[in-house]
Amino acid sequence: MNEKKCKCKTRKGKKIFFLSLGLAFLLTAFCGHRMCHKGMHGISEKHINRMVEKIVDELDLDEKQEAKLTGIKEEILTKRTQFETISKETKEFFTEEIKKDSFDAAKINKDLDKNSEKLKEFRVFLVEKFAEFHAILRPEQKKELAEHIEKKKKRCE
Repeated sequence: MNEKKCKCKTRKGKKIFFLSLGLAFLLTAFCGHRMCHKGMHGISEKHINRMVEKIVDELDLDEKQEAKLTGIKEEILTKRTQFETISKETKEFFTEEIKKDSFDAAKINKDLDKNSEKLKEFRVFLVEKFAEFHAILRPEQKKELAEHIEKKKKRCE
């Protein structure tokens, strides 16, 4: 097979790309490159803080914008904990069901449906937070963010 490899030169380049992309889904992707392998919980708060600092620097946010972004980050970190709890509970539930003599598909689907609603709420929350972030950006910052995402996307395709 002829697989395409990411042409990003450094881990830093990848992080910037995924950070920008994550902002497009509002810091959901605080998850960046690692989300593919570890999910949201694979990104430490320290890493998230560095990502926010990079956004502040790259987009040249003023103090008011930086304060708003920091507030959004804190809200997402809080909500992320709830999301991680759902993920952990689902894995534990599924594992317990596998251990049983018979597999109850209806019970599994009912639990997954319940969690799907919670995940939908989380997605709606993230989109709202992105809307807040988007609203504080000046037109040139929005353009710069979009260009940065496009540039990194092309380099990593």
